[in-house]
Amino acid sequence: MTASDYPPIEDPLHWSLTDRPSGPEEKQLLKARLLLALWTSTPGRDLRSSDAFLEYYLAQRYLIRVYGLNLQTHEDVVNLILFIRARSTVPRDDLLAQLNNDHWTWLGPAPQSAEHAVEIAVGIWLMVGVDDWAGSQTLQEYVAALFPDKHDSSVVAAPVSLEFNAYNLHRIGGFDVVWTDCIQDHLSLISDQTQKELRVFHVACFLQYSTYSNPSHKIFPPGFLEETIRTLALLFPAAHLDCRQWIQGAQERENVGLEAGLLLRAPRDLRNYRYWGQRLRELKDEYDRTEPTTIRQWVLDKRKPNQRYTFWIAVAALALALVFGLIQSVTGIVQAVAAVRGNG
Repeated sequence: MTASDYPPIEDPLHWSLTDRPSGPEEKQLLKARLLLALWTSTPGRDLRSSDAFLEYYLAQRYLIRVYGLNLQTHEDVVNLILFIRARSTVPRDDLLAQLNNDHWTWLGPAPQSAEHAVEIAVGIWLMVGVDDWAGSQTLQEYVAALFPDKHDSSVVAAPVSLEFNAYNLHRIGGFDVVWTDCIQDHLSLISDQTQKELRVFHVACFLQYSTYSNPSHKIFPPGFLEETIRTLALLFPAAHLDCRQWIQGAQERENVGLEAGLLLRAPRDLRNYRYWGQRLRELKDEYDRTEPTTIRQWVLDKRKPNQRYTFWIAVAALALALVFGLIQSVTGIVQAVAAVRGNG
């Protein structure tokens, strides 16, 4: 049989949004096609790192149904994204007007269908929310305002130690690491008297592919995507075995996509982080203020060796006091028994 004798393979973008990929092979086909269409680059042969992105993308189908949009196939979604991408320098109000006039067939009957369509498309393409996107702003202006350059030349050099990583933040500092697929929530810290929650953007393949995709790369500020990858390498160092094992467990339980974030060495001087430096410094300050509250945390904590030695001296003194107290008690009991027997 020749190649022409085989039935043609249907383009996965033509598949209906209502049909979830039925198995690993269909998922691989859809992932490869989406990555090529959205980021104009051919993905590597190992697509496992893009599982998290595919799950995020497929979850957007629920919003499409809730919003009542008339997007029928994956190709419709891609074409909507390409429409918006080609107009990244158009103010939001004008973009919505063009969408309503030129592609009303993608929209639903709800008055805000165009707004909802833009929300979904930008969320898939750039993985940012659009709640604060002003009508007079272009998409480029909005994204630039989301991620300003906060480099502060007055900050004193203070490289963080190798112990500053997500694994230690969790097991020693008591931070709950919450995975987010919204990049503007990356490294945001919620802290109160009862808990500390650190949000980490985990769809690393998005950062990796967007870095080499000109249309996406030009939307974000220069060096922003590369720096975000370095923050993941800083928090999840490839050389830290316990950290790698912890991430592997998260990948299996929660479909976390951090393989790409473990490939690079990251600078440990926080002054090198122009976009994320402020959040990293706030995180480090909160971690430094955190004191161990359990025996296990005291045992694992190596940040303050003087306090560590003091703790173990106190433990040893307490243990000796208990031993001597027990010896005295046993001696007293033996003497009392001997006295009773002597009187008898």
